[in-house]
Amino acid sequence: MDIFNEKLALEKVDGNRALMLELFAMMVSELPKNMAQLESALQIGNKEECWNIAHKITGATAYCGVPSLQSSARALENSIRKDLNDVATRFTSVQKDVLAVIHYHQEHLL
Repeated sequence: MDIFNEKLALEKVDGNRALMLELFAMMVSELPKNMAQLESALQIGNKEECWNIAHKITGATAYCGVPSLQSSARALENSIRKDLNDVATRFTSVQKDVLAVIHYHQEHLL
């Protein structure tokens, strides 16, 4: 799955490249804080806060053309909601995808 799909991102903003780049940059700037908050909430077992942050990440990906991160964040959100035993694994997947998105942004969109 793609780290970044520019065609998809442009479709979400009716072809407005400046808006696409702005939304992507906003998402990237929030991801480190979101991940730190999510990790803290996981460590103390605050399921509601974990879900809220995972949901925030999923929502942020909706207009940014980052299908892999969107998929892994949605899977984490579902695991938390359903109390599944794979939350730690799902968190690791989100972490990996977040790092890939941040790296892509630094290397290709700045």
